[in-house]
Amino acid sequence: MNPYKVHWRSVFDQLAQGNSPEHEMVGVRSPANAEFIRRNVQAVIGDVRNLRILDAGSGEAQISTRYFASNQVVCLDFSVAVLRRIAPKSMGRLSGDLEHLPFATGSFDFVICIETLQCLPEVDNVLAEFARILKPGGRLVVSTLNAHSVLRRMLRLVRQPTTATILRSPFAIAKSLRRHGFEPTSIRYLTHYLHRIAAGRPEATLGGYVHSIAATNFIVDARKQMAS
Repeated sequence: MNPYKVHWRSVFDQLAQGNSPEHEMVGVRSPANAEFIRRNVQAVIGDVRNLRILDAGSGEAQISTRYFASNQVVCLDFSVAVLRRIAPKSMGRLSGDLEHLPFATGSFDFVICIETLQCLPEVDNVLAEFARILKPGGRLVVSTLNAHSVLRRMLRLVRQPTTATILRSPFAIAKSLRRHGFEPTSIRYLTHYLHRIAAGRPEATLGGYVHSIAATNFIVDARKQMAS
């Protein structure tokens, strides 16, 4: 198995036991950070109903739990220990690998993948799998750490993680999505740490490099193109 996968499975298994300080490097251990990301992701997703949704790299399903009552939600993660912590207990859950999803082609309406891509050394195969399992016209929302962020680069100079999470370019992700038959409809840039310092600071939602270098995280909303 890929060393990154072995490492992060161990980290998340320890997280489920409450003893993994390295998970802070993934960016969601702090309750304030988690709430900030959750609020912005849910603002992008909006109100969705009567869909079959895959929460890919779900963790404890902090995002998808909100949609469980009105949709069929399946949570997938490679940490069985974390999946056991999901509430409600009736929510579908499955241990698996994002590069080899155990689902039929065209079997989902919507895929969300929140703060997971930074734990993977390569994402092209993952995006290809998302494209495969989504129906034509299906929707994908992903969020991850921003490679253009000046602040993240500065933080890495003073606080080196023992195993670095991988920063991604929003432009590279958009390009890869198009290669796999998606059309990105929006990129939301999140001024993550600035928000913690100055509560209520509005997040940048317009495109462009100026916004991207100020943002620590980003969210991409995309649609799988209809079959011709």
